[in-house]
This record gives sequence, C-alpha cells and structure tokens, in this order.
Amino acid sequence: MEGIAFEWNRKKESENRRKHGVGFTEASTVFADPLSITIADPDSDPDEARYVIVGISERRRLLVVV
Repeated sequence: MEGIAFEWNRKKESENRRKHGVGFTEASTVFADPLSITIADPDSDPDEARYVIVGISERRRLLVVV
C-alpha cells in the first residue's frame, strides 16, 4: 500500500495474535479494501484522533481495526 506506513510493537502484536487470532500484518491489509469503511472512534479521547476501519483482509476475513 503506497502512502501508508505502519509501525507496531512486537509484544502488542503477539498479544493481539493470542487474543484475536490476527496479526498486525494481516490487519493492515484492510486499508487496501476499496469497500472498507472508516469512521471516527466514538470511544476515543477527544484530544486524540482515532479511527475504526471495517473491511476485508487479504485472507478474506472481515476485520475491525482501531
């Protein structure tokens, strides 16, 4: 994906794999889904811009990524 750089903590990725069965590499592929939808995270701190994207990963799984 051009124009988007992803960076994450390895420990957090291990926890995410264990808890959700999804690694960050796969989760990042949701951003390439042309039919994905992105909304502002209604639970985020007003001083921090956070978003939720819902889309299909390269493994054809529906994912919600915050």
